[in-house]
Amino acid sequence: MATRVITGKCRLSYEHIWIARASVQGGDPKYSATILIPKTDMKTYEAIKKAMMIETAAKWSTTVPQNLKIPLKDGDRALDKDGKQRRETIGHWIITATSHQRPDIVDKDLNDVIDKSAVYSGCYCRFQVAFQAYDLPTSKGIGCYLNNIQKLDDGDRFGSRQSAKDVFARVYEHEGKLVQDDSPTDAEVDDEDNEAEAQLKADTAFNEMTCKDKKEVDDTGCQACEFKDRCKLLPKKTGKAKKIPF
Repeated sequence: MATRVITGKCRLSYEHIWIARASVQGGDPKYSATILIPKTDMKTYEAIKKAMMIETAAKWSTTVPQNLKIPLKDGDRALDKDGKQRRETIGHWIITATSHQRPDIVDKDLNDVIDKSAVYSGCYCRFQVAFQAYDLPTSKGIGCYLNNIQKLDDGDRFGSRQSAKDVFARVYEHEGKLVQDDSPTDAEVDDEDNEAEAQLKADTAFNEMTCKDKKEVDDTGCQACEFKDRCKLLPKKTGKAKKIPF
């Protein structure tokens, strides 16, 4: 059993929606999409929250596990590889959805999207995702699974070079001339791709932080966690716990 949600207009961040990819070497290849949900979209947020509650109640009707992992994260607390706040996630909730099957992708008019370049990190889409509880010997939580995508609008690309259309739009003005601009080189794009992959791994690790209580963290109990320096839920100076967004 799974509980499905169709989101409002969200932004597609890191994506592997055309070719499955393993997040770690030797891992299981999956299709994935990191979804940025505006915090102003309370309808989507409440639907996701309700879906997680339904799945939690269905799997654990009496006692909810203390170390329950959830896929919903606060974008205002997301950090890049240098420990700085990620600008693109400010004002958003973050969810990463995965699947072993490639999602169906359509446009506004419900036509299948054939051009792979039409759906990219930075464009705006509507997503159908499914939430399902899992209970493993080493891990218990709510998983988020990618079903379908509808491309709605274009947006500024994340970590992208200029498009051919932009480059050659004024070819007669620039042909045969040295032109300097701020568009990234191939090396810079590779660095950004590596950063995106590193952040995806960090996001996955962040989800695996454990809690002594299902809705609280304890700075004493979390000191042994290797991700404690990244964790923003863990108080740095006091033992006072903070609520997690669920």
